[in-house]
Amino acid sequence: MCAIAGILNLNGNRPVDRDLLLRMRDSMIHRGPDDSGAYFDGPVGLASRRLSIIDLQTGNQPIHNEDQTVWVVMNGEIYNFQSVRKDLECRGHHFYTNSDTEVLVHAYEEFGQNFLSVIDGMFGLALWDSREQTLLLARDRMGEKPLHYWAGQNEFIFGSELKALLQHPAVPRDTDPHALSAFLSLQYVPAPRTIFKGVHKLLPGHMLTVSARGNHELVQRQYWDIPMPVEPDKLPPVDAVGEELLGLLRKSVKAQLISNVPVGVLMSGGIDSTLVATLAAEEQPGIQTFTMAFEEPSYDESHLARLVAQRIGCKHHIEVCRADSMVEMLPKIIGILDEPFADASILPTYLLSRFTAKSVKVALGGDGGDELFAGYPTFQALRVRSVFRALPQVLRNAIKSGAAALPRSHHYLSFDFRANHFLRAVDADTVPDFFTLMGAFTEAEKRSLLVGPSIPYEFPATGHFDDDVQRCLYLCAKLYLPDGVLVKGDRASMAHSLEVRAPFLSREMVEFAARCPLEYKMTPTQTKWILRHAARSLLPPEVLWAKKRGFGAPVGKWIMGSLKDFFRDYLHPDRLSREGIFDPGWVTQLLEKHIAGKQNNARTLWTLLVFELWKERMAI
Repeated sequence: MCAIAGILNLNGNRPVDRDLLLRMRDSMIHRGPDDSGAYFDGPVGLASRRLSIIDLQTGNQPIHNEDQTVWVVMNGEIYNFQSVRKDLECRGHHFYTNSDTEVLVHAYEEFGQNFLSVIDGMFGLALWDSREQTLLLARDRMGEKPLHYWAGQNEFIFGSELKALLQHPAVPRDTDPHALSAFLSLQYVPAPRTIFKGVHKLLPGHMLTVSARGNHELVQRQYWDIPMPVEPDKLPPVDAVGEELLGLLRKSVKAQLISNVPVGVLMSGGIDSTLVATLAAEEQPGIQTFTMAFEEPSYDESHLARLVAQRIGCKHHIEVCRADSMVEMLPKIIGILDEPFADASILPTYLLSRFTAKSVKVALGGDGGDELFAGYPTFQALRVRSVFRALPQVLRNAIKSGAAALPRSHHYLSFDFRANHFLRAVDADTVPDFFTLMGAFTEAEKRSLLVGPSIPYEFPATGHFDDDVQRCLYLCAKLYLPDGVLVKGDRASMAHSLEVRAPFLSREMVEFAARCPLEYKMTPTQTKWILRHAARSLLPPEVLWAKKRGFGAPVGKWIMGSLKDFFRDYLHPDRLSREGIFDPGWVTQLLEKHIAGKQNNARTLWTLLVFELWKERMAI
């Protein structure tokens, strides 16, 4: 695991500003405190910070091929590097390290720009081919590792995090109104945009090349995509599907346990992470597991994690997440993100990462299970939505009125909270409907919120899906997973120099999930059904059939209590009037209705607060 950065000068053979590149690199020292390196060759400079995980002695980057004509820096891990290395050695390639990174330069020599077809891992990488005078960037298939870039008239600049690019004086800091619109809808900024106009994220499963010669054309292509599901004429035997799932996950866990430093497991108490921990304990008996307990009972699953830990005989650690400690962390967390990000679960994720990093350098987690196997209640809401839409308008209005009269809970997954979000968006198109349930503001609400014109967020194309759930599953894996879930995990863990791996996101697991029949993923009463079926002999019933609680923070209660004045300060009408972005009166109504217990506006208010904190920090 590392941080990478680089500069390619596009106006002749002018050498790279060494001091500037090293500042870019060292702005990300938290991602790689163990070592640093740089390579300069005419118009290009590559730099890295290293968190040493594999090959502690000789694996320092940048890494080169035999004649030093191909150089690479990488943030991430290549899980199948041992088998790829054996194949490349049989083809005549000679290695000078034992690192996973070195397979990249030799695979590139052997297969050219198709080299990623033999690679399975999580990565953001940059490769310089001095013979072709070409810089190549690539990002892993599911977007586990970040990679940002900016193409100016004279320079092409890239880095693992935005803060590295912002070290360069030419990189713009103007807020992109399209990105702001997306953030208000989704609570994150989806690739390829960033919050800064003209600065981009490389999309997952994509490769970008820039030539130092000629007109310096940027060429971007997709080297992999989530396969389209093919509905079988006849459903395969469910036991066979469950056995295949378990076999692939077991294989993925085994591959991701490879490390020259201690490895643990982040275990929430939900089925995904407890299954990963159970399979990891088969390979490494006594492996350490780490859980965050919550003072708020409706968020706490630590008793389930403890139950599994006792069952598999691992060394279990529990940290209690207290509201005051999460609030104290908020300014620091805004600092590690570089752009606004309003998923409040980053608070406990940050604290859990800090706790875990005291004992291990690598941790496996359960990310990806919900997005691949329809684990969110919102997937079931799509089914209910179609029934609700068929009801007479009079009956629909009566149900809406009844939901509005419900006693207010302030848990994100409470019935009244989900019901009201569902009813807010039920008449919208399917995809915006689904993501409104997951996010913050509807398009109509954004028109009321924004002082200037509202730019509707346009969702990516979803291919030729006939089924609403399939469409939303695909987009969840393309949007919410890489730009929400994985950003949260990457930034929170790397802030503490902790590498987190996701066995559910191996290439084989993702491609299996894509061809798994929807009927096996979700039933009318149960999410992730095939995963529960496959794990029935490994996990206790209390875990196997537990309702999803979510890994979050009691934001709704904070707004009504300990953070009431904090919110009133940052969302004060005078402040908002000076900025001229949000309508002060409309925001005040949102806040006061929530404080009075009349509406649960936790997500929308949290989204606005995060933007204001980010704006203040960036002095924009």
